[in-house]
Amino acid sequence: MKEMKEILIRKKDEIYMTQVPEEMEDCLRSALQKKRRHFHKSAVAAVFAAVLIVIYSFDSIAYYGKKFIGYDNMLYGNLKELFDEGRGQEINKSCTFSDGLEFTLDAIMFDGNELMAFCRMYHPEENLVNSGPTPYVDLIGINPLGYDRKIAFGKGSYLDEHTLEYIYTFEAPAFYEKWMKLNIKYRLDNNMEEKTIDFILDRSKAIETSVQKDINAKVRVGDCEVLFDKITASAMKTYIQGSITPLSDEAKKKLDPESIEDYEKYGMTIFLFDMVSDKGESVDFHEGDTKASMGKVGFINKGDALPKDFNTLEIKNIRLKRHKPMEKSVDISERTENLKVDDDVLIKSVYFEGDTTCVVVSSRGIPSLELYDGDEYMETINSIYPDLISPDSYEKQVESEEPVDRVFRFEGKGQNMRLDIKYIVYYSYSDETISIPID
Repeated sequence: MKEMKEILIRKKDEIYMTQVPEEMEDCLRSALQKKRRHFHKSAVAAVFAAVLIVIYSFDSIAYYGKKFIGYDNMLYGNLKELFDEGRGQEINKSCTFSDGLEFTLDAIMFDGNELMAFCRMYHPEENLVNSGPTPYVDLIGINPLGYDRKIAFGKGSYLDEHTLEYIYTFEAPAFYEKWMKLNIKYRLDNNMEEKTIDFILDRSKAIETSVQKDINAKVRVGDCEVLFDKITASAMKTYIQGSITPLSDEAKKKLDPESIEDYEKYGMTIFLFDMVSDKGESVDFHEGDTKASMGKVGFINKGDALPKDFNTLEIKNIRLKRHKPMEKSVDISERTENLKVDDDVLIKSVYFEGDTTCVVVSSRGIPSLELYDGDEYMETINSIYPDLISPDSYEKQVESEEPVDRVFRFEGKGQNMRLDIKYIVYYSYSDETISIPID
């Protein structure tokens, strides 16, 4: 069971020193260079009070006068704007392991739903691109159970060959938490080293919740019932929370495979939907967390911050997207006809249209295809995957009882072609929509 969970997790995931802002330094220098003037005592007192305010607010002024560095490749939407504005809480604490790896907690950003830890790993000698470290990180406070990671191993991006940036996402600390620590475990050879970075949670830096509303709406999607429970939004992210209840034994295995055999037969199911405002603006959802319990699967889908001007939100194109692994490879040519790849995949024909290679595939689901001419990858011309089509022109390709013929087009006329099929995707949709008025 543990091995199975690890497989599913892998499948599912993929300013150091405080300084005075330069503008302040220029203003002070300019002021000192001006001629002396006579001021009223009350004016002198006011200036003196202002100077005291500046002195005692120095850290805040310096903090907001700069931006955090890096993490550009891992941030999106309003989250990037908040980070660029210097929102969140700077930590800037490091620890060093015996092999020279330096682990730094640059900053955190948190709201009522989750805490994001912005971490940097630096090794002065090792090329991390070739053998990047994979520290195991926990967030710990007074709560003896700690705080679960929302994404198993975080999101990583290389700043250069010696520097790796990571964003770890955890459950939001409880209201009573103040003294926190990031616990880092790092395996070296056969030994596990453990370090901690302590910090004090500054709740004045929290991103405030802007919308919190119960939805309590149910829809039917294939053999599952989906409950949309509530929406919570801040300037950081939008969260939709609910649960999915399978209505048959087969639906349960598709939704939450409990064995390797179930996974190989049914694959992994992902819950998706689109959200738009009455002003026509879309809210893009990038992440999702699921947890199986008591015969159903709870979900939290996370996306960008809500638009600034709207009255109503609509949830539509509610769907279950199932990935079934295949990993098949077959040789094809212009003479290929009715080549059976799998019980659910048949290559009916291959033909050329000008400088384009067309492959006709008959299947119930939509296979993921890669075509090679020898060792050269042939670019895909048409995308027939619904998730890559804009919501305005959405084409539903549901899981069908009978096979459907689809034409896949690739650049070039292949002479020595190999077709790789990585997985097959099945979609189940609901025709219902959910309207959410925001007071």
